[in-house]
Amino acid sequence: MSNATLLVASVLTVGAALGHAVLGEQRLVRPLIAARGWAQSEPLISTVIRLAWHWTTALILFTAYVMYVAATEPASISSSLVMALGLIYLGAALIDLILSKARHDAWPPMALIGFLTIYSQI
Repeated sequence: MSNATLLVASVLTVGAALGHAVLGEQRLVRPLIAARGWAQSEPLISTVIRLAWHWTTALILFTAYVMYVAATEPASISSSLVMALGLIYLGAALIDLILSKARHDAWPPMALIGFLTIYSQI
């Protein structure tokens, strides 16, 4: 297991989470809510969309934390859990690449995080 590689993946994941929160709010959540007029007509819809978006960010941060703990305290986190995280990131990157036809900026960092996380377990 490569602890340094997993630490790099963890740091990249924190960066991805911050990008997800800030850029997603600016480029997706706000425009979507504004275009549909939900902020005024359906405030619950806008609240749920925003909550779901930022809850996803919190889950991304949690995966960064799991990677960090696995790198700094390897005995406390199962290698198979870390491998599963890597496969999930890699799978999400592949799905994003295909469905967005490579137009969504998130697939390269997701793929890199996935590769680094898997590599750290080999």
